[in-house]
Amino acid sequence: MSAVEAWLGVLAVFVLTAGTGYFVAQEFAYVSADRLALAREADAGDRKAARALKVLARLSFERIRHRPVEAISLARGCCAACVVPVDWGGE
Repeated sequence: MSAVEAWLGVLAVFVLTAGTGYFVAQEFAYVSADRLALAREADAGDRKAARALKVLARLSFERIRHRPVEAISLARGCCAACVVPVDWGGE
């Protein structure tokens, strides 16, 4: 593996980690949102609050349909496995 390939792999791991952080932060924001305050703001005409309420109405704590965090984590693991040499005590 050349140095360029190694650095591209490391860069891919960092980019995927940042993507994971973005989606985790977004999930935390929706889970911790004050629904009553959003409802008041939506009633006052705030379109962003109304949109957030629609998302919260579809939010399921048991099962969320689209899980980009898991997909990005899987891709990050694959990139890391290709970049980091592992010696399992073999030859």
